[in-house]
Amino acid sequence: MDVRVEIAREAGARTVDLTSRPDRAAANRLYERLGFQARQSTVYRFPIDRQDAHER
Repeated sequence: MDVRVEIAREAGARTVDLTSRPDRAAANRLYERLGFQARQSTVYRFPIDRQDAHER
């Protein structure tokens, strides 16, 4: 992970984001140990595989 963060930094990134779910407790603990900070977030998903998605 450190190499990827360094590559992002060298490319000018100010943050590195990842997504997870609350039920992935072990993974979330790992992310926190690596320095990631949990954030409140609302994620919206557009289901492109459904033709009627835009009709809702």
